[in-house]
Amino acid sequence: MQIQTVKRETKQTQDAVVNSLERINQILSVSDISKAIKTIHEVQLYLLNKKHELALMRMKDLKATLIQAKYNKDLYSLVKGAEYSEIVTDLGIDMVNLGSLLSGDRNGVNVMKINENLEKTETLLGNFENKLKFGQHDS
Repeated sequence: MQIQTVKRETKQTQDAVVNSLERINQILSVSDISKAIKTIHEVQLYLLNKKHELALMRMKDLKATLIQAKYNKDLYSLVKGAEYSEIVTDLGIDMVNLGSLLSGDRNGVNVMKINENLEKTETLLGNFENKLKFGQHDS
């Protein structure tokens, strides 16, 4: 009788630990997404103030965060789609264009297009963040 009670309590403790670890990973995922959204706002501010070097630097940080998210098991179901791949690709193109401007290979860039792509990225990330926080509610 005592052995069965100890086994049951051990199993309950193990389950609680697993659930706690999953919740911690989910919180960290939400934190990563929030950080990416903040980075988008910084890039937009730098572009508005024509601080292209700083915008490019933060865009590189954003791209690294977006790529890293692809390998986070808690985010995988959210980032596996074509829309996510598209925003990473668009960010890369915008970075190349901005880099070309900075190196003198281009005379200008379409800042409105870059901002449009950043807004699309922010919307998608905001949706991911809300799904993680509040659960999967597809309508």
